[in-house]
Amino acid sequence: MENIIFRPDNFKKWSIEALVKLEKVIDSCKNEAHLEAAKNMVDNFTIITALEDADEFSMDIIIHQLWLRMKLQKNKIHASH
Repeated sequence: MENIIFRPDNFKKWSIEALVKLEKVIDSCKNEAHLEAAKNMVDNFTIITALEDADEFSMDIIIHQLWLRMKLQKNKIHASH
């Protein structure tokens, strides 16, 4: 299978919608399999963001916050078991 990288026509609009979706997906994770799927989404967001001429500092902060949110959700899942 060939890897294809999606490049949005309107990066600003796409990135805002993608962040809202990522937050919902991360917050809804109930187990490790869900977290793995969310991790893949964050990885894809990071790759697409790296291809754009976006404010690197702001994007670094946003991506860092997504990974922090993932870790917090993972801790929440483990604490409930």
